[in-house]
Amino acid sequence: LQDGLLGCRHCLEPLSIFSTDLDTVPTVGQIHELPSVKDSCAPRLSRTDTLAIIAARRAWENAGLEKSDAAHCGVIVATSVGGICELRPEIAGDPRAYFRKHGIPVEFPRGYAADAVGACLGSGGPRMGISTACASGSMTLAVAARMIRQGSASIMIAGGSEALCWFTLSGFNSLQTLDPEPCRPFDQGRKGLNLGEGAAMLVLSVLFWTGVIAIARESRSIIGIALLLAGLIDLGLGVKFLQSAGSE
Repeated sequence: LQDGLLGCRHCLEPLSIFSTDLDTVPTVGQIHELPSVKDSCAPRLSRTDTLAIIAARRAWENAGLEKSDAAHCGVIVATSVGGICELRPEIAGDPRAYFRKHGIPVEFPRGYAADAVGACLGSGGPRMGISTACASGSMTLAVAARMIRQGSASIMIAGGSEALCWFTLSGFNSLQTLDPEPCRPFDQGRKGLNLGEGAAMLVLSVLFWTGVIAIARESRSIIGIALLLAGLIDLGLGVKFLQSAGSE
């Protein structure tokens, strides 16, 4: 990702991992081959859950934590769509027939991703899902730091996970905010945005002598520190100037 950014390259391309009824094929950031996490303890996993588990495992390994540390670890995962990415539009026509064919979507609740990560890591601490639109990821860091400060856990895994979903694409398309080409966010003549999918997790723990400041133990911890401090300064942290936000 870093090499691509520095080389002015992007990974945006026409959507191909599933079909939509939109007039034009949207340009997105998509993952073609999602690694398997079949050894997870969760009974069923949505695409959002799988992304969260992959990111959490990498964060855990990068932090140098042992399996025994999981007993004192809590999990907070932010997501907007959760398991809704597994549902298909035909559910609206005949929900009963849809559920008979595909089963009950147990991974639908937005807190399920945190449960899936917790089950995968053997977490013995609190688990929580957060869904506050574009502020969700920042909120997980602020809430995780607060839980450490209050003594609810000594280690927290916090971050966000989001999969591409026909529901989200349709919503942004109805707002006429999707750019049919790779977006140009800083261009005066920009046409909109591109949606993508992915996950990012940070491991937070009590490292300062007062136990008040929790910082990321990732190898690139300066990123985690900056995000965490932003969340601690303002728990109402969000994104104000969004194309999907109403005019003031």
